Amino acid sequence: MIFMKKALLEIILIVIFILLALIYYNYEVIKEVDKIFVTLSTFLFSIFIGFFISRQSGRYGEIRKLVADFDGTMSAIYRAMGHLGEDAQKKAGEIIKKHYKMIVENNWDYPFTHKTTTITDLHRLTEEVVKEKGLDGIKGAVITRNMLGL
Repeated sequence: MIFMKKALLEIILIVIFILLALIYYNYEVIKEVDKIFVTLSTFLFSIFIGFFISRQSGRYGEIRKLVADFDGTMSAIYRAMGHLGEDAQKKAGEIIKKHYKMIVENNWDYPFTHKTTTITDLHRLTEEVVKEKGLDGIKGAVITRNMLGL
């Protein structure tokens, strides 16, 4: 019963398609409407695609800016750790290398899709250095700058 209803519906759709095709090929007015339809749809498509590309470009630019800010902060933290001693700078370098090694091995968005310990490891290192060496002189300024970066 259901099969017969589906077959009947398919036959009706085929007949309607054939009738519409015959009407299309026999009347010039419909062909002109078709050209106008194609022109309008192309125009609207180009406008929508323009807005879409502009929006994606803005989002891409924002992502690039955020990644560049983070990379610059990591570089500044590494260089500032030199004021706290060669050992502290070496440990910070190892933490940062581990972070970027995971990015190079996996993909640029790895820290966004997986949990990383880069920030917490740098915090822990900073706490160790403060306990060992204190905050006298330039060390206090370095610690403050690093904490702001983190």
